[in-house]
This record gives sequence, C-alpha cells and structure tokens, in this order.
Amino acid sequence: MPYLDINSPEAAGMESARRMQMVLREMKEIPELPSEAPKDVQSLEKVELPISGGVLTYMTGNEYPYRGFPFHEFVDKIDFIKKLSRGVLSGLFHEVKRVNRLWLITLLPAIWFFKPLVYSAIYSFHRLIVRSRIKPDKYSEPIRELHAAFSYDDYLEDGKTRQLSQWLKDILCMILEFDNAYRFRFQDVIEELDKENLKKNPLNELDKFLTSMQSRELGQDIKDTWYLLRLFCKFYLRFDRRMRNIITDTLYRLDLTKLKLSDDDKYFCAHRKDFQPRFLNGLRETPIEKLTDEQKKDRFVIEKAYIAKGLSEEKVRLIDELNTELAKVKEPYEAERVKLQGELDAIKVSLKDLENTLNAEATKAKETTDRLIERAKDETVTKSLTTLLDEDVKALQVRYNTEAEQKNKVSQEKINILVELGNKLKLQIEETDKKYAVLVEENKTAYPKKVAEAKILCQQ
Repeated sequence: MPYLDINSPEAAGMESARRMQMVLREMKEIPELPSEAPKDVQSLEKVELPISGGVLTYMTGNEYPYRGFPFHEFVDKIDFIKKLSRGVLSGLFHEVKRVNRLWLITLLPAIWFFKPLVYSAIYSFHRLIVRSRIKPDKYSEPIRELHAAFSYDDYLEDGKTRQLSQWLKDILCMILEFDNAYRFRFQDVIEELDKENLKKNPLNELDKFLTSMQSRELGQDIKDTWYLLRLFCKFYLRFDRRMRNIITDTLYRLDLTKLKLSDDDKYFCAHRKDFQPRFLNGLRETPIEKLTDEQKKDRFVIEKAYIAKGLSEEKVRLIDELNTELAKVKEPYEAERVKLQGELDAIKVSLKDLENTLNAEATKAKETTDRLIERAKDETVTKSLTTLLDEDVKALQVRYNTEAEQKNKVSQEKINILVELGNKLKLQIEETDKKYAVLVEENKTAYPKKVAEAKILCQQ
C-alpha cells in the first residue's frame, strides 16, 4: 500500500478508515453479505440547510436532491437494531410454533411479565441512539411531521406513558430518517391509513397497515419481518394499552399530506429492487396517453431516475475497463521492475557480505600483527612487521574498491533500465487518461439528450 498523504489530514483519515475496513474484511471468518459489500459511492456536490427545515444533499449524476444526510455512524447502529429485533422475533416465533396450542393458553398470565422485557429492549435501543439524535428541525419534512405528532402534551400527568412516548419518538424518527428504505415504505403506505377505523378498531387498522406494507415487498425475508411485526402488534398490543394508545394517538394526529412521497423521494426510490411502491404499479408499461397528469409527472421523474442510473452504471463499466487496460499495460513493466529490484537487492547483499569478509580479514590480520609486535624485541623487526601490515591493509582496500566499483556499475545499469521502463509506463497511463476523458465527455453530451427525449415523451 502507498504511504498516506500527511499533508492532507482529512484525506489521510478517510484513506486510513478505508484500509482498516479492507483489513477487517480479510480477518472475518464469515464472508460479508452482498448488502455489506462496498458499493460505488456517488460524489457529494453540496449540502443545503433550508430555512423551512431539513437537509438537502446533492450528489453527482442526480438531478434531484436527496432529503436527508447519510450519517454512517448511525446507519450502523440502525443495522444492529434491525438485526437484533428481527432475530428475537423470529426465534420466539419458531419456538412457539413447536409448542402445543392448548399449552400456550396456560401461559397467558405470563404476558404481564413479558411487558417489562419489551420496555427494557426499547430503553436499551434508546440508550444506543440517544447521543446520535439530531435537532428536530433538521429532520426531513415527513419525519418532522411524525416528530410533531409524538410531541403533544397528552401524557403530562402520566410519567411512564410520557417516558415511553419519548423513547418511541426518538427511536422511530431516527430510524426512518436515516434508513430511507423504511422511510420510503412508510411514506408509500401511510396514505392508505383510515383514521376513522383507527379510532374504532386500532388493532385491525394497524394489521391492515402492516399487511399492505408486506404486500409491496419483493423479497421473502422482509415479508417475513412484516409478518412477525403483525403478530407482535396483534397479540402484544392487545394487552399493552399504554403502548397501543401512544401509537394510535400519534397516527391519528398525522397530517398525511405532509408524509406523501415527493418528487425527490420518488426519484430515489424508483429503481429500488426490494419493494414496489404504489405509484410505480404499471406506470412504465401503460401508454402515456392513458396516464393522468399526476401519473405523467411521476413517469417523467422516474424516467430521469432510470437515465441517471444507466449513466452511472455506464461510468462504472468504463472505469472498470480502463482499470483493466491499465493493469494490462502495467503488468509487463511491473514484472520487469520486480525482477530488476530483486537483482539490485541481491547485489546489495553481495556487497554487504564482501564488506563483512574484508572487515573480518583486516581484523584477523591486525590481531596477528599485534601478537607478533608484542613478541618482537627488536625495533627493526617491529618496523618490518608494521610495513607488512600496511601493505596487507592497502591490498585489501584495493580489492574492496575494485569489487565495489564493479557492483555499483551493474546497479547503475539496472537503475537506468528501471527509469526507462517508468517513462514508458507514464506515457501509457497518459494515453489511457486521455481515452477516459473522451469517454466521460461523450457521456456528458449523451445525458442531456436522453433527458430531453424523456421530456418530449412525457409531453406527448
């Protein structure tokens, strides 16, 4: 891996986090799920904070802003809450299925002991998200309406009910704000809510609401999730009047017109593959002359969404092709570079070994001479031995210089070859970049044309 750019702390921090995720993926025993795999992330263009409230996020390649802002730290917490809740409900359901129905009747009094467990789970989830809460005015419009519906002072005299309402408000608002999959589902189905029936028979209306949610799902796993939630509401809320009243009162106070899917929402949920929004039913298959004005408007929005998605996929494909071509260009140069680098490393090791050998011989010669000098009684003998030592040392130095010069000459030749290969690689990369720029420019020209064609089609 290349070194981090210490001159840009922000870039270095992002790159460091990405590398840590790569290491963690390699360490995990269980392979990551397709939903957990890293995806192509669209670049952030700008973020607006309208005076009316909320956050608008603009991303490259999208004509409409996204209502909200992706808060990755909290998205991970949401994922934990969803998996834990789904796992507990699923485990409880499958365990109860194996038990004799008549025996279950004897457990009905235990439902009152089950309520503290539910409240403890809600409290734990609230503790998990409480430090991540955002300001109420920064929620998107549908969630601001839900937050306002929860915020009535109907339970001032009942502390437990007021506390439970606060917990549910924070948990549901934060989950729906930062998990657009559930927010779009909620907005799509809430329009069908019958408030009169909700007041008369809240459990029946809640079941109809969740059944409608379940019917829009395209995957069996999420259908099962809604089914488990239906069972929970049908049986548990029958005994927990406090929670039933909070949910019923909140839904009744909602202004459903403020929760409808806007054009921005429809744009981003048009090509979801996990559920089928109501406004998409047969919209693309129906001849345009048979559509109402509202349907024509929706058709125009989703056509732009599909065009943007197509261009985004084409961009990814082009980048993959360019990366593949670049890898092919680099491959022979990289192999040659590795080979030359290996030879240079071997030369360095050889030079180091030669130096060690010469040092050992010089040390040995010096030790021998020292012993002879000590034994010499005559000054003439001492001078003679000193002369012999100098000659030996000079001979060793000449030998070392000659061999080192030869090794350095070979090393310089290898380095020159590496430099030449690097220059060739640089030229290849510049040519590849020019091709990519041309392709990107062609896509920029193609996108307005496709949007114009979609507009003409809708006007017809």
